[in-house]
Amino acid sequence: MDGIGNMFGLIEWTPGAPYILIGSHLDSQPLAGRFDGAYGVVAAMLHAAQEISRRIKSTEQAPKFNLAVVNWFNEEGSRFAPSLM
Repeated sequence: MDGIGNMFGLIEWTPGAPYILIGSHLDSQPLAGRFDGAYGVVAAMLHAAQEISRRIKSTEQAPKFNLAVVNWFNEEGSRFAPSLM
């Protein structure tokens, strides 16, 4: 977790390599898209991790980047001030 409340889950395949960040936010809007909210936080991570793991097994090469899922704090700005952090 960082100083304002963004939450990070890390998968490290290659020590010291930079991270690619994917994710969404846990808060949601009633008429938002299908990847809005908690589903968006985990869906991209699970898909990416599965595909990268499959490629590692088939090529036996470590990826150039690691993977991080992010739950962005107050992305919609609907619950906490200031809005749209």
